[in-house]
Amino acid sequence: KGYFNSSSIDIICLQYIYMNMICIYIQTFVQVHNTHCIQHQRNQEHYLPTS
Repeated sequence: KGYFNSSSIDIICLQYIYMNMICIYIQTFVQVHNTHCIQHQRNQEHYLPTS
């Protein structure tokens, strides 16, 4: 059995240690995802479906 036992104090400690790294990772992922180009498909109108 390991040291982590899912108690609230364990979870709070992990959040304190890793939350900044997780936030930076998520912000980087969102920035990269939002800056990529949407490619046009052949034989399709150039629009985004809204339904």
